[in-house]
Amino acid sequence: MLALKGYQTDALATAASFRSVPQRHAALQLDLLSSLTVAVDLAAASSRLGDTRVAAAAHSLGTSLLVRVRRSDSGAWSRVDGSWSTLAQHRGLIARGSALEHYLSDAPTAATITSLRRELITAPVVQFSHVPGLPFYPWPRDGTLDASSLVVGVDKPSVMTLNVYDQATGAIVRSNISGLVVGTWETGWDGSDASGATLQPGSYRYGLVAADLAGNRLSAPGLNAFVIARDVTPPQLNVAQVKLSSSQGRLRQLRVRWSVTETLSPLIQLTLVLTPKSGGKRSIVLDGSSLERTVVVPVTVAGGKWRATLVVTDGSGNRASSYAGALQLPH
Repeated sequence: MLALKGYQTDALATAASFRSVPQRHAALQLDLLSSLTVAVDLAAASSRLGDTRVAAAAHSLGTSLLVRVRRSDSGAWSRVDGSWSTLAQHRGLIARGSALEHYLSDAPTAATITSLRRELITAPVVQFSHVPGLPFYPWPRDGTLDASSLVVGVDKPSVMTLNVYDQATGAIVRSNISGLVVGTWETGWDGSDASGATLQPGSYRYGLVAADLAGNRLSAPGLNAFVIARDVTPPQLNVAQVKLSSSQGRLRQLRVRWSVTETLSPLIQLTLVLTPKSGGKRSIVLDGSSLERTVVVPVTVAGGKWRATLVVTDGSGNRASSYAGALQLPH
């Protein structure tokens, strides 16, 4: 109890500065009498215990262990949790001298200190919760299946680096580096190299490096590979229909209807090709922003028999065409 009285006074003074309403002082005192916080400097504690490696790491980080103690109904005090913090945040609560010796000799607190001292010089532990699955299609950049994702968890604050390697040469083609991650890191790869150019189809393995604030590192191999694929399947024209809507001289209003199935490269280009019984073809580029649509297109052509064809090209360059009807245009 003697080691705690000084911290109770410091804590009261600190907490009171945040409460200016006199009516709350009594409740504040009751709260602090039942629970208060002290900080154990891990560098100092490790020096006392002769652990120079941990002491150096803790000193370089300015790391402290926060120990929250609580008084039970019987009047006894006990440690209820321990967590990381920095010395600068809790200058008035740091245990020194005989107070530090008190906490080092307190079994529950000493166990927490030992655990966190060990953690300070131990490499991070990572766990993959989501790994690359199906191939992805960054050709073209159309917002569909353009990237592959990765989700990992890390057991302590760390900087994470995802390295993507060329399967054949082993060279790193891309590195994604996080800021300081606590808990879960969600990242991925869009198939581009360091310059932003999209790489060719193929398998690209990956590795993960986790480095904590003390410089401990873990290198983890990838569980799967990133697979870049190129779409080589032509789109499917389910409906292709062209009819004459109206005619005024050589100006024709054609009603064009289409329905296209395309899952991997839905950014399409649609072209209406009109072929006369004799003479040159006419090609009209349509608005391909929708896979299913009906539009009226003005076309100036001579009268006679015309054959209509719809040609659809997906974002990967695959092409399909379909007969869309015969037109008898008045002269």
